[in-house]
Amino acid sequence: MRTESGVPWGLARMSHRLHLHFGNFNKCVFEEGAGEGVDVHILDTGINTWHVEFEGRDFSGRAMIGDADADDDADGRGTHLAGTVAGRKYGVAKWARVHSVKVAESRGCGGAQGCHQGSGVRAGRG
Repeated sequence: MRTESGVPWGLARMSHRLHLHFGNFNKCVFEEGAGEGVDVHILDTGINTWHVEFEGRDFSGRAMIGDADADDDADGRGTHLAGTVAGRKYGVAKWARVHSVKVAESRGCGGAQGCHQGSGVRAGRG
């Protein structure tokens, strides 16, 4: 087990079963290799795969919103979510493989159809 200090409150809360207190409100406890062998599908605005938190790891991706929008994250929301899941500094599953399934435009707008299609990709049907 490893402990990181200076983490946001939400990450500290996930790693402590009992209530947070002054001694642990900014500490996250996790296993070395957390997320290794796990595939995570991020259904959102895409992922900026060049972000330093991902350390150049390979990402697979698929856009479900048509050809009008670039297959990257101009909004930042999908990248933020992917960083919470698998970012090297504050990620919950630091060693997980991340797959971007872009179901919302770079402005953050998206509909039920894109989410439905994205769920099919995640389940291996798309």
